[in-house]
Amino acid sequence: MQEQIRLAEAREKTTDWKQFGPYLTERQWGTVREDYSANGDAWNYITHDMARAYAYRWGEEGLGGLIPLFAVEVIDDELLATVPEFYARALALIQRRPRLAELVSRWQEPGQATRHLMGLMRQSRLRSVLTRMLDESEFLSEFGIRSLSRYHLDNPYWYHLGEKDSFSVSYVAGEAESDMFGGNSNWRGPVWFPVNYLIIESLQRYHAYYGDSFTIEYPTGSGQLHTLAQVADALSARLACLFLKDENGRRPALGNTEIHQTDPHFRDHLLFHEYFHGDDGYGLGASHQTGWTGLVVRLLHQAEAK
Repeated sequence: MQEQIRLAEAREKTTDWKQFGPYLTERQWGTVREDYSANGDAWNYITHDMARAYAYRWGEEGLGGLIPLFAVEVIDDELLATVPEFYARALALIQRRPRLAELVSRWQEPGQATRHLMGLMRQSRLRSVLTRMLDESEFLSEFGIRSLSRYHLDNPYWYHLGEKDSFSVSYVAGEAESDMFGGNSNWRGPVWFPVNYLIIESLQRYHAYYGDSFTIEYPTGSGQLHTLAQVADALSARLACLFLKDENGRRPALGNTEIHQTDPHFRDHLLFHEYFHGDDGYGLGASHQTGWTGLVVRLLHQAEAK
């Protein structure tokens, strides 16, 4: 079995497999490792105990399992022909380190319109990540992708340091409930705009390579198949809903602050919050984050252009 070979190489220090990145929980494991499961369910194949016994780090199901999505670029034949030195080096790397090459996309295989995919995820791993990310009981909220899976609401992740100290990470949709990092530990559930924007951009790039040949269930369990471009558009719409009026004429991002929701002097003057509640969507943190939260304008412009 290839996994045993790799572990033996790690013990004998003939190959440093750890350099290829930290591996997190057993379900995140399946996103970046080869799938050796009998039924193709890589998420549930490797247990916590197996992960802990191996020479890889592990942790809660958060953005660490989604960030590999961002490492993607699509290059067409015309552009590739202008960088022969890059092309030669890439081929040499594949020949010199074939096992490493097995873990990433087959960039030398042309996709739609003779485009080439350079990314950390092959199609099987991409599908595995998206299945979890697009699950409304986990990462997918009404207003975008959460920073921590809602799975941890009822299943907190525990880390035991020695015999005395234990720490837990639970899903917290809003402001931090811990004094860790000075009470500024706000990555345990809220929706963050820069991460969501990068997810959408990555899905658009993957679609540029796969085209309509790649479809995924959205939301997970709905039975409705969508292309990656359609999923990107749907996520954009969820983010835009933070600022748009709902059927009751209220903007989710403004929460229960009545003066902002109803007063004619305030209701149409939007605030750009730092992050947003993972379940209800109301704005949290700084309210003048016109940098990354201002990206909603670009998403709305893209939607209007279509």
